[in-house]
Amino acid sequence: MAERDGVTWEVYALQYGRSKSYPLADMVAGEEPGVMHPMGWFCWVLRRGRHAVIVDTGFHADHLLRRWCVTPVAQVQELLAELDIDPREVGDVVLTHGHADHTGNLALFSRARIWMREAEFMYVLSAMGPLRDLRWGVSLADYESMLIAANEDRLILLGNNQEPVLPGVLLCPGGGHTPGSQWVEVSTAVGTLVLASDNAYLMRNVAELQPVGSCVSRAQNEAALLRMRRSVSDLRRVIPGHDPQVAELFPEIARGVYRLDVPLPAADTSRSTSIN
Repeated sequence: MAERDGVTWEVYALQYGRSKSYPLADMVAGEEPGVMHPMGWFCWVLRRGRHAVIVDTGFHADHLLRRWCVTPVAQVQELLAELDIDPREVGDVVLTHGHADHTGNLALFSRARIWMREAEFMYVLSAMGPLRDLRWGVSLADYESMLIAANEDRLILLGNNQEPVLPGVLLCPGGGHTPGSQWVEVSTAVGTLVLASDNAYLMRNVAELQPVGSCVSRAQNEAALLRMRRSVSDLRRVIPGHDPQVAELFPEIARGVYRLDVPLPAADTSRSTSIN
């Protein structure tokens, strides 16, 4: 668990958009096609003093908002301003994977080190080519931002090991959503918190140990969900990538900004939060 380093972080979810309906089969394996479910669009912030780490960067491109039927809440830089964070001063960005809704504002963080898995960068690279924008969910513009970071020695490609990139912050590979997806375990004052990103779309994936529908390996995804569950004291401390329940469970401290490192309300006894 990340708290072994003795350093704790504040953790925030930034909800930059909402969708009234999204195919549930993409989020939960085995669901019937055509069933729809509300969706939240999030990225995350770790903060310790003046040091901020951004986990995924969201997006704001109009054509993607239309494509995914997203109603904007605010642009990511506006949400960061609520926390008094200037993207140009951010030192570290973690990319859990290369899909456009998680990398779309990468150019804002022009001085940050970019942490991603080498396998994921190769996945992004393999999606590139003439007229291939959004092939496999990858944006050409975001790839170009990665290349700029690489040319400036700011792109750090990780192998297949767990990486304690900062005290109290552990990057964990093998989520199964994409070939090089990863998740983040972070030490907080209330214990380890896991930012699952799209390795769990909904809290239901974690609670029911049900893989996401959109993944390259259900076996890898189920194994990742098990590891995440074992890292926390309460399954609600595994934060999924797109669950609107995050905005209901955690306090909104500013428009679209939710603090995650807080005591949780008593669990609904009709829904299991125990660790199996």
